[in-house]
Amino acid sequence: MLAIAPKTPLDLLLWIAVSFTAGFCEEHIFRGYLLTQAIALSDRAGMSRVLSLVVSIVLTSLIFGSLHLYEGTGGALIITALGVVYSALALKFGNLRAVIAAHFLQDFCAGVFLFFFHARLSH
Repeated sequence: MLAIAPKTPLDLLLWIAVSFTAGFCEEHIFRGYLLTQAIALSDRAGMSRVLSLVVSIVLTSLIFGSLHLYEGTGGALIITALGVVYSALALKFGNLRAVIAAHFLQDFCAGVFLFFFHARLSH
């Protein structure tokens, strides 16, 4: 992660923009579209509602986590778990606003901490 960490104030500003974009786009793709489609498909396959939800949440979260393997296996596993939490919240609230905000804040905070960590290392 240090390789992609923001190092200058401009990097940090761009990181904030990317954090918002990632939160907005990834949540619409994974929780707004893929999760909804997976639930519909598993419902049509005759699964019980609970099994349909569990299978859909796990499957879409594994895909979500696997796309973050560049952060290492540990990072991808944590992000897979976040995908499960985000999926449950999206279903509970019936919209994506809370998970978009949570995703943005997680990425934003990581960038800010990495920025200050990198600044500390370079001095």
